[in-house]
Amino acid sequence: MARYSDSASSDEAVLVETDDFALVYDRQNKAFRKKRWSSSTKSWSNGWRAPCSAIVCKDASTVWAEDSEGKTIASGEAGVDDASVIQSALDSLTPERVWKERVVIRGDFLLSGAINVPSYTVLDLTGARLKINAIDWIIRCDDATNIEIIGGVLDGNREKQEKADVGGIYGNPCDNVIVEGTHVKNAQSGIRLKNCVEGESINGEGYHIIKNCYAEKCGWGSVFNSSSTVRYDGW
Repeated sequence: MARYSDSASSDEAVLVETDDFALVYDRQNKAFRKKRWSSSTKSWSNGWRAPCSAIVCKDASTVWAEDSEGKTIASGEAGVDDASVIQSALDSLTPERVWKERVVIRGDFLLSGAINVPSYTVLDLTGARLKINAIDWIIRCDDATNIEIIGGVLDGNREKQEKADVGGIYGNPCDNVIVEGTHVKNAQSGIRLKNCVEGESINGEGYHIIKNCYAEKCGWGSVFNSSSTVRYDGW
């Protein structure tokens, strides 16, 4: 298998990449391209279904979300509508599902409020930076189960929080939440996942996994859990 980044031009920024797929930003034409690797021709071609249910990207002026087929879910002004466009991508997933669907976020985003992650969602923040510009948590997963949050930098903009009890990730109640490789900084709290106990949780399982995460310049608690079963790995 080839990797598109091995042959990308200087005008291309590879945002998402697997062994046979790449989402590429064409700087010269200010456009996004989906690339697929053909094993028969051993070459890359344009167009293909993305390996996620939705993706959110932005440039200097616009933030937008697309579904797996490249259809626009929502768009808005960069730095103003970032939170609402990301939320639209999350809300576009299959309702009442019992399987996980993935939303990919790429870029630096300024949020006017919290992002609410629904049950059975993988929120892929690899390479993304989310900064809150309000007195609120950055990510919430309330009344939710089976969530994965992967990567990313969450900036709590602590100077504007006025000692409020807010921070990086919050869930109450929630269960089966996995947070992996996430960096929380400048927040009153880092990650707070509350009120799940095995046998008394939303779906009867009730655990969280926090793996290889990092808290920097956080206040009251980097990780705080009330009535929860948590497995830590590399925190």
